Amino acid sequence: MPGQKTPEYLFRPGSPRPTRYIKASVRKDVLMARRRTIDRRKAKGIARERMDILFNRAREVFPQDRKLARRYVTLARRIGMRYNVGLTKKDKLDACKNCNSFLVPGINCRVRTHAARVVITCLECGHVRRVPFTRERKGKLNKHPLRKPLSKSR
Repeated sequence: MPGQKTPEYLFRPGSPRPTRYIKASVRKDVLMARRRTIDRRKAKGIARERMDILFNRAREVFPQDRKLARRYVTLARRIGMRYNVGLTKKDKLDACKNCNSFLVPGINCRVRTHAARVVITCLECGHVRRVPFTRERKGKLNKHPLRKPLSKSR
């Protein structure tokens, strides 16, 4: 309201620019800015897209600039943490959990199989990741519940 002096209790003392900090219930004529909110599902979808873009860029850039590829992986993981979005299985295997480097087998990581596990070793920091896998069994077809057991004839 022009010409009217505003009370001092409405402003934060010592601030260079007066900032209103009073509740709307005390002053009805003061309009408070409403926070912009985005639907959580929409935000997670956008975060997932950005993470995919960053991992794809890391794949493209890796041969020229490993440092930039690591930065892309770090950004993607940070976005995932902020919006509570997990990495896909492929992305988990493509990134080192310890140093965030983008892993390419034969160049900066070693892939071996040992005791029903795939062992992925990062050659930049030495971090070891063990991913379990199941082997196909020879007698798998005979143990199917609807299949009749094979008769043994000699």
